[in-house]
Amino acid sequence: MKRNNAFLLVLFFAFAGVFISCDKAKDISVKSATPDQSVVPLDDTSVIVEMQTVLWNSVLTNNLSKDMIGGFDDPVMGYTMASVYGQLRLAASPTKVDSFKKIKDVKLYLRYSGTRAYFGSLNYQVIDIEQIYNQLDNTNFYSNKLMSGSRIGAFAGLLSGTDSFLVVNLDTSFGGRLLRTDKKNYADNNSFTTLLKGIGIKANSPNTLMPFVLTDSSRLEINYNDSSKLILKFTKESNRVATYRHIFATSKASIQLKTSSTTYPEVYLQPLSGLKVNIKFKNLEKLAQKNAAVLQAALELPKVYPSPDNYPESPQLLIFPRGSNGDNETKNTAFDQTYTDDLFKEFDGKWNAQKQSYNFIITHHIQNLLERYKKQPGYVDANGMNLFIPADNPLTAKRVILATRYATTGKKPKLKLIYTNLRK
Repeated sequence: MKRNNAFLLVLFFAFAGVFISCDKAKDISVKSATPDQSVVPLDDTSVIVEMQTVLWNSVLTNNLSKDMIGGFDDPVMGYTMASVYGQLRLAASPTKVDSFKKIKDVKLYLRYSGTRAYFGSLNYQVIDIEQIYNQLDNTNFYSNKLMSGSRIGAFAGLLSGTDSFLVVNLDTSFGGRLLRTDKKNYADNNSFTTLLKGIGIKANSPNTLMPFVLTDSSRLEINYNDSSKLILKFTKESNRVATYRHIFATSKASIQLKTSSTTYPEVYLQPLSGLKVNIKFKNLEKLAQKNAAVLQAALELPKVYPSPDNYPESPQLLIFPRGSNGDNETKNTAFDQTYTDDLFKEFDGKWNAQKQSYNFIITHHIQNLLERYKKQPGYVDANGMNLFIPADNPLTAKRVILATRYATTGKKPKLKLIYTNLRK
């Protein structure tokens, strides 16, 4: 034991002598550093951030927490009509249906979410209700396409900001058709959703856009005979498809969509299957030729400020690598799909009120582009990244106007790089 203690003491003093004899680490001077040891902050203007407004085709929508119904006229983006198609399911399985004699009424109850409308006041609105003939499943995507169906009722009037439900009276003949069918259709939901594939709730005027929650108490009630009632519900198991019909017409956004120019002073982001922005980075070949290893790549995207119409900011943006077909490039892991860093909370794509910009860390992506450039130079120039507003973050009609490098006032987009050169 004593020999071991003595050995440890000798070892301790030996290491202490080594540390005492070492000089204190010196900060690297960027000006005097040799190319292979420097940690260089690249000039913000060295890499050009090129931005272009493009049409956003589709996004999976089956699990959105809210359902937008109605329409609005955006002063920059033009008209948008938001509709929802959803399955109605049996309240109980099996459901007992009494012998049909007469219909009293058929009512659709749609639960409001919140107490305010998006975009303006609670104006006069027209909403058509249709029985649809398309089978709804969880692979449906939303787009500008509308599903086929037949009209079974409509609401025309002022939407409420205080009521719990929007109540729509439907045609009694629709209820009669359901009740006259074979009772086997009410044995389970698989049988019933074959009979009634779903209903469409379609906006028909661009006046007010309201959020609803179909999966929370929204239902269809058929009162028949003297006291019989059939209740059909939207549930969490109900497949739903949201549809957003955009009419850009002569809006400011339509001008950019008609050309492939990247020289506009601003670009537009719109959720609800609207508009996204394609971002490309020019002059990256200079870093690739230097055999650079990127330590940090921070993308800063300032909003046009103040907003021309004082619309609130979207709380967060998402960014993905852009594939050769224009869609988001997919990878095998969730980490590869995001290409963002969680090490710095201020660089997570959220709106930064102090900086008046959205900020991302995309270090891994820029390093991947440098490696790709050595083998396939054209790939970097052609593909870039897709920037868009998450459809459910939260689900609103908010949109964003971002400044480009051609903006005449305010901040401009920047890619801030810190890198070191590797020995060849």
